[in-house]
Amino acid sequence: MNEQRQYITHVNLSGYKSIQNLECDFEDGLNIIIGDNGSGKSNFFEFLHFCFTGEVNRLYNFSAGVELNGKPGLIEWNNTLKVFEEGHELYGLPYTDVPNFPLRYEFVQFNMPHELSVLADELVINFDLNKSKIASGAIKPIAPLFATHFVRIVNRILRNTRSITDDLLLEQLNTAFNIDYATFKESVGAYTPVEDIRISNALRISKVSSDVVEIRNLLFEYKINGSWFSWNGLSDGTKRMIYLIGVLCGYNSADQSIAPKVVFIEEPEIGIHPHQLHLILNFLRERSKNQQIFISTHSPQVLDILNADELNKIIIAEITAKDGTKFRHLSEAEMNKAQLYFKDEGLLSEYWRFSDLQRTEKI
Repeated sequence: MNEQRQYITHVNLSGYKSIQNLECDFEDGLNIIIGDNGSGKSNFFEFLHFCFTGEVNRLYNFSAGVELNGKPGLIEWNNTLKVFEEGHELYGLPYTDVPNFPLRYEFVQFNMPHELSVLADELVINFDLNKSKIASGAIKPIAPLFATHFVRIVNRILRNTRSITDDLLLEQLNTAFNIDYATFKESVGAYTPVEDIRISNALRISKVSSDVVEIRNLLFEYKINGSWFSWNGLSDGTKRMIYLIGVLCGYNSADQSIAPKVVFIEEPEIGIHPHQLHLILNFLRERSKNQQIFISTHSPQVLDILNADELNKIIIAEITAKDGTKFRHLSEAEMNKAQLYFKDEGLLSEYWRFSDLQRTEKI
């Protein structure tokens, strides 16, 4: 399967919560799934997440099929994962024997995880100078994935010297960060209120024993309106934006050199000021040039990210007592009406609010 460009073109799913029989086509780049609360948007993301991670113990009497890259190949689940390409079965194995799933993806839920992909908390590292390596079990707390690179940097720096000052280590860490995470820093500066990021000046090295040194206060600081703040000093909306940028840049993965090909994002508008939402949506649009991005939302404002010729990227989530969750694209007639309104008014969100496109049945 194409490793350079991976995206989901079709799914058929059944057997999870409100998803009884859902089938839908998707576009490369952006896909915006809009619907009322309770229409099944999160169920859709969770269903695919459980399939992709092999957590089928959460599912019962289910079936699922996912087509990648618009090819005849299909990935099917039903207690066994089967992968096809060009109509030929590559493998069909129980989940316990499944090789690495052939799609690099991320699922960003509306609530941020406990262990963030940013250095939100102080990272404490003990280094054994005699053995020239990080002391076993001496990273406190367990490093979030974003911090593993800094552990490697510390390891490299201290392996080359038995004597290093706080200022020299701080300088070398900031230099490495500015080089290795340039895309992350640039994106945060362009799409959030944060003007700059640095390693805290509070970083300190102290001797634990003749052979072991301890590095404390390894964490980020964020510059806003000329002042530096810790993670806890940021607003919830700004934290969420920084986390989202980190995930899309690939820093929530063990292999931080490769960004995810497909990203599912739940309700990016939660906790974010409308102006900041506009910025983060612009970031998502830019990233969608190289990644497939699914956004679930109940906010019509999110639709304003689209141009008049991109209405095919809207998927309406609806639910009925009889059929459960269904996804549908706009009909040709609905697209024509929306384009006329778009031409006159310029805001798709306003058209959505006053249209009859949403037909969710209250159940």
